[in-house]
Amino acid sequence: AHLAQDVITGRYATRATLPVVGTTVQTFDGTTVWTRDISGGVHPYDSWYPRARAVTEAYLTRRAYLNPHARGNVTCVGSATSEPNGKALVRVEPHGGIPAVLSIDLLTHLVDSVAVRTPIATDVTSYADYRQAGPFVLPFSISVASTFEPANADRMELTQYTISRRVNAADFAKPRAEVNARMLGGATSTTVPIALEGRQL
Repeated sequence: AHLAQDVITGRYATRATLPVVGTTVQTFDGTTVWTRDISGGVHPYDSWYPRARAVTEAYLTRRAYLNPHARGNVTCVGSATSEPNGKALVRVEPHGGIPAVLSIDLLTHLVDSVAVRTPIATDVTSYADYRQAGPFVLPFSISVASTFEPANADRMELTQYTISRRVNAADFAKPRAEVNARMLGGATSTTVPIALEGRQL
């Protein structure tokens, strides 16, 4: 997997390749979230939730919760004292976005996890194995799970960070479509019979 973040504008991109499944790409160019799935096709996520989620993800990418002048609300909503070091829970809601709750380690002051509500569950991104990476302390283990299917978490073990003052705009641009399937004999169309059962339509 390859992750890219522009901490100035909030643009972000994720490229992941899995055996058998293939490569998926998701980018936020500052305006629109684009995705290229395993079919090679590209389309925008443009319903209300992805648009609002992108505002929140950009806010988190910029670490705007550290900026007192950023547009949005930041509220301490409690603590998790059952954790070894204790965690402060901070709710952020950027203007035009959806709320997210940051769990912050009270000893290290590092972000332990970020929880964002979805229409049917909550996505929780957990950060661990913080190490020095240049002038920053960054997580080398990232896990993304849903409370709907916690056992199916995506876990990433990072091997390297590249930190640069220069931003490559192409990293966050709309992905190019890929033709990864073809029809035999040079055909451009076909007919597939469909049988409907149980009056499903």
